[in-house]
Amino acid sequence: MAMDLPDLVLFCGDWQAYEDRVYSVYFETIIQSNLRFNNLPVRPRYTPETKGKHFGF
Repeated sequence: MAMDLPDLVLFCGDWQAYEDRVYSVYFETIIQSNLRFNNLPVRPRYTPETKGKHFGF
């Protein structure tokens, strides 16, 4: 099953807001969606946590 790519996130001059939005898209698309590749779960590395975000981000 093919998955559509998320919409492009545009940078509006506020780096922290941009990073938070990109992380939100990452979290929804990769972590919460139970993404699989070759029928195996995709599990990005969480530790060590970096600025409250998954290390794999």
